[in-house]
Amino acid sequence: MEGSPMELTKEWLRKFCREQKLYTTPYLNDKLYLHFKGFERIQNLEEYTGLRSLFLEGNGIDSLAGLEALRELRCLYVQQNCIERIDHLENLIELDTINISNNSVRVLENLSCLPKLQTLIASKNRFDSAEGIAHLKECPSISVLDLSENKLEDGQGVLDVLKAMPKLRCVYLKGNPMVSKLPNYRKALIASLPNLKYLDDRPVFDADRACAEAWARDGLQGEREARARLREEERSREERNFRAMKQWRSQSFAERRVSMGLPPLEDEESGSGDDMETEREPPELIRARETLAHYPARLGEEEPPELTNARAAVRASDSPTSVAMEGAKATGFGGEASEQNSGRTSPEPGIRSEMATEPEAQIDLSPGGATGADMVVEEARLGPGSLDERADVPDEEASGTEQASEGDRASEWLDEGEDAFGPFVGTAGHIEGMEVASFVALDEDELDLNDLD
Repeated sequence: MEGSPMELTKEWLRKFCREQKLYTTPYLNDKLYLHFKGFERIQNLEEYTGLRSLFLEGNGIDSLAGLEALRELRCLYVQQNCIERIDHLENLIELDTINISNNSVRVLENLSCLPKLQTLIASKNRFDSAEGIAHLKECPSISVLDLSENKLEDGQGVLDVLKAMPKLRCVYLKGNPMVSKLPNYRKALIASLPNLKYLDDRPVFDADRACAEAWARDGLQGEREARARLREEERSREERNFRAMKQWRSQSFAERRVSMGLPPLEDEESGSGDDMETEREPPELIRARETLAHYPARLGEEEPPELTNARAAVRASDSPTSVAMEGAKATGFGGEASEQNSGRTSPEPGIRSEMATEPEAQIDLSPGGATGADMVVEEARLGPGSLDERADVPDEEASGTEQASEGDRASEWLDEGEDAFGPFVGTAGHIEGMEVASFVALDEDELDLNDLD
C-alpha cells in the first residue's frame, strides 16, 4: 500500500474501493466507510462528489475541513474524534444528519447554514451552559436533538432554548446535572414542548401530555383531576368495547344456530350487560353428552373429560345395582335382612355391580331389528368382532344358539345372584335410551326357570 495509512491519499482511496468492491470511478460511490483507520485529516475527497453518507468514526480528526466538495452529502458521522469546533459546513446544504458525539466541542455554531438538518447528535461533549447551545434557536428544522452526557446545569436556560425549536420531537438530556436540578423536569419539558414525542428513552403518551399540561395550568390538583378523568375515559372505553364484543358474539352464535337448523335459545340475550359471563354450552350438546354417557366407553379410545365426568355421574346415580337394591328393599328383600336370612356376607359394591349388570336383554340383530346404538352396546358386551361372527351364522341356527346361550347365562346369573341378594330374576328394561337390567326379588319357592322364556 502506497503512502502512510495515517494519511488519506487518492491512491489509498482507489485501492480501498477495489477491496470493498466499490466503484473505482470516485463520483459513482454514494458511501464510504472510513471509520477506525487512524486518519488525522479529511482530504482528497474532491472527486467523490456523489457521496451521500460518509463514515469517519474513531479517527484522529480535529477539523471538518475538506468536506466542501461533497454537496450531495446527507449523513456525516464524525463521532469519537478530536473535533473542538464545528465549521466548514457551508456547502453541505443537503445535510440531514450529523453525529459529532464524543468530541471536545464546547459551543454549537455554524449549523444555521444547514436548512435541511433534522438530526443533531452532540452527546458526550463539553457543553456546560445554556449559552453554549443557544445557537440552536437559529436551527428551526431540527427535530431530533441529543445533548445527553454533557455538563448542562442551567435547566431553565436550556428549557428556554428548546422552546424556540418548533419542530422538536425527540430530546435526550439524561446525564446532565440539570435533570436533577430542574423541578418536575419531565412534566416541565412535556408541557413546554407541544410537539415532543420522546424524552430520554421514554415515549410521551397522550395521557402524559394531558397530565403535564394540567399540572402546568392548575398545579398538582389539576393533575389529579386530569388523571381521574383519564381513568374514567379508559373505563368507559373498555365498557364500550366489551359490549360491542358481546353483541357481536351473540349475533354470531345466533347465526350459527340458524345455519345448523337449530331453533333460537329462549333466553338468548341481545348482547348488552356489564358483567362478564361464563361461556354457555348449547342445550343440544348437553343432551347428547347425557345420552352418550349411558353407553359403555370403548376400550383404547380417548374421550373428553366432560363425557368421563358425565359417565361417572350416571354410574353413581342411575347404576343397575342401585335400581336392584331399591327394588329389593321395597319388596322386603335384600339389605341386612336378606344377608341374615341367607347366612352369607354381601360382596363388595364393585363385585355386586358387576353381577347386577350381567343379565342384559338379548338384542335383535336381524336386518332392521336393531339400531346403531343397540349394536354398539351389544358389541361392547360381547367383545370386538362378535357381531361379525354372529352375522355369518344362519338365522335359524343363530336363533337356537342365542336361546341356548341365553338360558345358560340366566341359570349361571341366578346362581351368582342368589349369593349376593337372595333369589331374584332379571328382566330387560330401558332407562333413558340405555338397555339395563332391572331386578325383581322372588321368594325361593316361587322361582321357576320356565319364567325366563
